[in-house]
Amino acid sequence: MPIARIAAWLAWRWSNRARCCAGFCIFAVFWSGLAKTSDCADDAPPPAAPECQHAEFLLAGLRDARLRLRSGVFEGKGHVVKFGGATGPVEGEVTMFCAFDYDRGLMRMDRAEPQLFIDADTNQRDVRLVKTKIAKTLQRTVSWDNAWGIDEVSHFVSIYTPEWQPDTHALPVDVRTFGLAGWQSVEKVQGFSNVLDILSAYQLTDVHAASQNSCVATFLVGAGGVMQATIWFDHTHGFTPTREEFRGRGSASNAWSDVDTRCEVQWEEISDIWVPKSLVLHRRFNGDETYSVNLKWRSVNQPIPPELFEPDGLGVEKGTPILDCRLGGKPIALGRVGELGKQPYSTKRPQPKHPPRGLFLIVNTLLVALAAGFWWFKRRRRVAARTATSSESASPDSADTKRMSPRRPDLE
Repeated sequence: MPIARIAAWLAWRWSNRARCCAGFCIFAVFWSGLAKTSDCADDAPPPAAPECQHAEFLLAGLRDARLRLRSGVFEGKGHVVKFGGATGPVEGEVTMFCAFDYDRGLMRMDRAEPQLFIDADTNQRDVRLVKTKIAKTLQRTVSWDNAWGIDEVSHFVSIYTPEWQPDTHALPVDVRTFGLAGWQSVEKVQGFSNVLDILSAYQLTDVHAASQNSCVATFLVGAGGVMQATIWFDHTHGFTPTREEFRGRGSASNAWSDVDTRCEVQWEEISDIWVPKSLVLHRRFNGDETYSVNLKWRSVNQPIPPELFEPDGLGVEKGTPILDCRLGGKPIALGRVGELGKQPYSTKRPQPKHPPRGLFLIVNTLLVALAAGFWWFKRRRRVAARTATSSESASPDSADTKRMSPRRPDLE
């Protein structure tokens, strides 16, 4: 360091002219002060980035980075351990396939997860692999399942309204919510905009820099702040949430408990877009529960094949019946998978059945004929009445007779 060299030179010069011992003492004290100051500088935390000083900047960067993901296709594979009650945990492999296009309102989600079933008569425990396929568009929702894990081949493909929602284990996921909503990212999907609105409504208690690349934000969740949410953001890599923890308050001490729910997300950059690479969830409300999945992306912000959202593109067995359930009541049979012909499947909602078109034409023709006949008959009578009136007024005998008739015939 230049300052240390200058100080050493001054001390040496002064010690030669005056007293050597006093000069070296001054040099030692000065050098120890510089060393201590240097150590403190090395141990000091890095300066906080603007994103870590203002929560508004942090949430705005998060929103902008996640909304850059507009479409994509990925596959997922992992493992799950869930609470199964007194019969023990439910454990098994999970798989998923997802294709989405947020701008066109398209969402395709295939999921396979173990589910617990208890026989009501024998109370026997049965864990089955339930498979579901959901294809949502702005016009309708196409659904398929393997009959709650009983049959590998479903008996039909169902078509519902766009608002129809499947069961929890079949819900489409929004990967933009990973690291922000805990287990709700895979169990109660609300969409990125809704999750961010909820997060913005939480009471922010602290935001600071954990490292040069990471910011930590702490929120109070629920009425009266019964829970605490802490989220780690990597503001240098697309404002990605890499870790999330939830804590509750103790009933007696009112102090924060240990971590109840933990979420860890790894991200990767594809085509200048940050997308999740893996998701690990852990909670201990009902024992230790875990959910982990690794994602492999096929495409990011690229056009999505439209056939993925059609009944023929679900990948189910050819010949499976297609039933339309949008009108309520008895479903309408539309055809079978793979046998709809070359014409694309119509996304229009079916209309109620009406009588044949020919009957309408006959009835309408008769009504028009009756109206025309009635009008013609009324016109003929009116013309006849006018003709009779004109003939009477034009006759001379009738006029003379009227003028010569006496006023009082009873006096004659």
